[in-house]
Amino acid sequence: MNCLWCKKPQKEVIQLRTLLTFTKIEPTVRCDSCSAKLVSLQICPVCLGCSRYWSEDGLCPDCQKWKADYPNYPFKHTALYQYNDFIKEWIEAYKYAGDYRLGELYKKEIQTFFL
Repeated sequence: MNCLWCKKPQKEVIQLRTLLTFTKIEPTVRCDSCSAKLVSLQICPVCLGCSRYWSEDGLCPDCQKWKADYPNYPFKHTALYQYNDFIKEWIEAYKYAGDYRLGELYKKEIQTFFL
């Protein structure tokens, strides 16, 4: 299988336990080098409003400004990964160019987050 993003060929490593327990084998759609470009926000301090990396408690300056302008709006967004050049390129390809196959790159993480 090739990485959906960079098209780099990957080898699927199947563990004996997976074979013996008849567990469904999900193909790996993202290579290790593309995965390394993702910075997880699940282990970092983040803004309580937008989930942007934020080393202090509470809301970042942008969210504080938005909260002042719109006091009744419930600012609570959640991000799994830090917004960087890799994510920016993915959003452009997925959302604006309409390559919806790329949604598979984050399918497992999103399902795990909501379950």
